[in-house]
Amino acid sequence: MRAYDEKWIDFLPREGKRGGAFCSNQPQIKQSRILTNFDGSMSDIITLAHELGHAYHGMLIEDLSILNTDYTMPVAETASTFCENIVLNLCSCRSKRRGETNLD
Repeated sequence: MRAYDEKWIDFLPREGKRGGAFCSNQPQIKQSRILTNFDGSMSDIITLAHELGHAYHGMLIEDLSILNTDYTMPVAETASTFCENIVLNLCSCRSKRRGETNLD
């Protein structure tokens, strides 16, 4: 994936790093930057998928005119929640095959 290969993701926790997660699309360089503190938990996996969804959306609109790159919050969250659901569906399918009933 481009975001990983091109090192767009600042994922390692470190002292003094802010909490939470966000994605900043940078249309002038056709890249995004993602900040998160990843520890491998299910919550962090879903958060990373969410932020990658924002980055994907940024890639889809990067060649549009500036007038077509402003969007509402529901549009901004569409790709990110879609990516969350891809991860959740994959985990659900795998856990069902193994006979597990939760994602803890």
